This record gives sequence, structure tokens and C-alpha cells, in this order.
Amino acid sequence: MKLRKAIETISSLWHYRRIRRSLRDMRSPLFFIFPSWQLGGSERIHADIMALVKNSRPICIITTPQRGRGLKDSFAQCADLIYLRRWGTKASFKPKMLQHVAEAINKQADSVVFGSNNLFFYDLLPLLKSHVRVIDLTHSITPKQEWCETYNLPHVHRINRRVILGPKTLEAFRAIYAEHNVPAALLARFTIIPNRASIAVSSQERELDAPLHIIFVGRDSDEKRPELFFRIAKACSERGIDARFTAVGEFGRIRQPYMPYVHFAGEIYETDRLVAYYRQAHIIAITSTFEGFPLVLVEAMSQGVVPICTDVGEIPYYISASLETGYAIDGRQPEDKIIDDFIAKISFLQANPRVWKSYSLHCQKLVDEKFSTERFETAYRNLLLNEKER
Repeated sequence: MKLRKAIETISSLWHYRRIRRSLRDMRSPLFFIFPSWQLGGSERIHADIMALVKNSRPICIITTPQRGRGLKDSFAQCADLIYLRRWGTKASFKPKMLQHVAEAINKQADSVVFGSNNLFFYDLLPLLKSHVRVIDLTHSITPKQEWCETYNLPHVHRINRRVILGPKTLEAFRAIYAEHNVPAALLARFTIIPNRASIAVSSQERELDAPLHIIFVGRDSDEKRPELFFRIAKACSERGIDARFTAVGEFGRIRQPYMPYVHFAGEIYETDRLVAYYRQAHIIAITSTFEGFPLVLVEAMSQGVVPICTDVGEIPYYISASLETGYAIDGRQPEDKIIDDFIAKISFLQANPRVWKSYSLHCQKLVDEKFSTERFETAYRNLLLNEKER
């Protein structure tokens, strides 16, 4: 770890002049400040947003050290990339880079800065001049409210518009503002823009054919809890439940004990391949400790896949037995109980194919009505380009 950081620091110093030159040469008034280009739902949404305004040739500043190409090529198709390396995170480097970035933004007339998921963006706000319009996007609220949702509180007066994914997040911010004595009038700056279904909603009515297929799409991170999905697969096998489990993503060494129970498909970059996996699946599992409303959930539901999820973020607003769109399970209970609850729902749907089919159709309808591409594109174009937003 120390060696890698040392190498990253040396590389950052080597690239300093190039970064400064790129900042000096910027001519676009539209800036995006994101933490990474890794393969993930948030990053895919960021790429989709930038694609809507790519004719303005915006600037995209990446604030943390990256490994691998991820979605770098997709980002570069939509914006001119400026990769800060450790200049965006190292304590002794960051103040200097904040000044350089602020100078570059302030010199542009009618500048718009859009940021998400990174502290560098919020540290930048006090340095921006009054003519710069500031927009942020919050994908999710962390369980202990210890990340951007509270870090940015000293700067909320400077944020002109705040994008969130749904009403549950708005209620969370209402409570945060009240607790920290932020004027309630600032809640009017929030706007809800649900993620879009980047995959066309299937018109096909599906049947629950044996064997049952269950999919997990995500990454190996503490909040996603992929090992909980693997344990569900193992427990189903041990209990004689005839089901096939597939995990899409990179899970490293943690997958080894579970290879007899799970098909590991690896990372998938091609949309057609991902759609093929969705169309084979009957159930998608979300085991996270926190979320907004996962893009993979929207995609899977568009293909008639029924969700069984932990009840985090916006999930309970859209996913419930009463809405016939799936099941939201208490994600704060002990993991053994979560596993039992998942298996109970899996077994119920397996034994009741008519219920599964009804849920499948309701999922497709929900995505078509609430997560349309037209709604997403219109909202973000108005937010980023329309003069009436100023």
C-alpha cells in the first residue's frame, strides 16, 4: 500500500505541468467533477449525463487515483478529461490544486460546475466566484450520514441546485438540515431526477421456467455485501432449492469458497452481453447496506427481472409486495436472518410462478413509467443548459 502510494505520488508530480497546462487551456464553461471512471452504476450515470451535453465539449475532472481503464473511454467521448491523480486527495497537494481548478473555472463566463461523490468538489466551492452556478448530485445517503451528505453542510448556501434520486432521499436531507440548523427554505433547491433505463424496456411477457435463475450485478465493496449473495447461494444449495446463481463483477479472492454455488461472469462492459444475462434471470438480488436506486435494478426490471432487495435508499419507495414489484427486506437485521428472508422469498416465487409473472409485468411497467430516457434527458439538459435555471 505504501509503495503504491509512493509511486502514485511520484507520477502525480511528474504530471503536474500537464495538469496545469490543461487547466490553463480550458475554454468550456461546463465542468464536471467526479471521483472516478471505474465501472459502476454511478459512473455510468455520470457518463450518460455528460453525453447529453457533449456538443458543448465539457471538462471532466477526475479527483482520485484510478486503476484500470473502466469507463475512461466513455468519459473521454463526452468530455475533455483532466486526471488529477493524487493532487485531488493528498493533503499536502490538494490546497494548491484547488486554487488552480478554481482559477480555471472562475475565468469562464457563465460557468456551470456539476459534482458528485467527492469531497474535492465541496472543498472547491468557497473558492468559486458568484457567477459560477453550482449543481450537485447525491446518489445515496450513507447509514451513519458521515460522507458527502454532512461534509457539504457548510457549503449548502453556495449550491444552486441539488439533484437526488427520490423522495426518501429528500426526507433524509430534511432531517439532516433540521438537525444541523440549515434553513428549511434551502430544501426548495432539491430536484428529483430518477435514473433512466439505459436498456429499452422489453415488451415480452416472460414465464418462470425452471430452473430459477438469480443474478447479482455489482462490485466487491463493503456496502454492496456481495458475500451475502454468495452465502444465499450456498444456503439454497444446502437446503435443496433448485436455483442457479450468477454474479456479474470482479470479486477477487472472496469468490473462491463459493465457486461450487455461483457462476462468476466477471466484469461485463458490453450492453448486449449484460442484457443477455438479465433475460436469463428471474430474480435480481440487492444486498447493500446503502444505495440510492441502483441502475442495475432499473436495467434488470426493464427485462422483467423481479427484485429481492434490502430496504435501503429509494428501494422501498418503488419495490414492495403491495406494489407487486418485488420484495424489500430489512437490511439492518443480522445477516443470518437476512439470508433466511431472502431464501423465503426465493422459495415463494419459485412455488408461485403466477405471482412471479405478475410482478415481472409490473416491474416492466414501472420502469417504462418512472425511469424513461426522455424524462431523464429533458431534466438534465434543462438543468445544465437552460438559461431559466440561472
